[in-house]
Amino acid sequence: SSVYYSIPITIPNFLYLVWFSVLDASVITPSGLIDGDNTQFGHADQCIQTRVPIRNFRTQFCLPTATFSPQSHQLYPEFYDNQTRDWPPYDMDKTVWSFLRPRDKSIRLSRLKFSWGLCVPEVCTANDIQTSLDTTLAEAFREHNISFRVELTSVMCYSGKEMEERHMPLIGKLWV
Repeated sequence: SSVYYSIPITIPNFLYLVWFSVLDASVITPSGLIDGDNTQFGHADQCIQTRVPIRNFRTQFCLPTATFSPQSHQLYPEFYDNQTRDWPPYDMDKTVWSFLRPRDKSIRLSRLKFSWGLCVPEVCTANDIQTSLDTTLAEAFREHNISFRVELTSVMCYSGKEMEERHMPLIGKLWV
């Protein structure tokens, strides 16, 4: 059993607002994975428009992708069996892995991969974020015999600074 100590810290109210804004712009938990909704965007505009009265502090919006699966065939032996039917009516006596397993048709998307919006400080690199998420989530799922891997590249992150640096061409201004 872990023991946690509470240390009273005085935090200015604006930091609570910043924390709430960053948290609110991020996807807390993905939803709809069983139905195949595997991209959860969150609120990118809210994230990059977060204003903080701290010099040079900005936020960035990232879209990491996670892939997960059972670590062993003992957890779900039919997981990679292409003979298992994956269309309605579903066998309701099966586990949730029946709905998430690789599809029998290549046209159907894998439900084992999902992306979610994340709002983080701009000073964090994509590699920092990936390493932190990958380490934390892989460890959390390992005890349940689930393999979990996170991928994130710098292309999947952007900030308000980048938006300011992109100038709209004249033709774009005239069209608007």
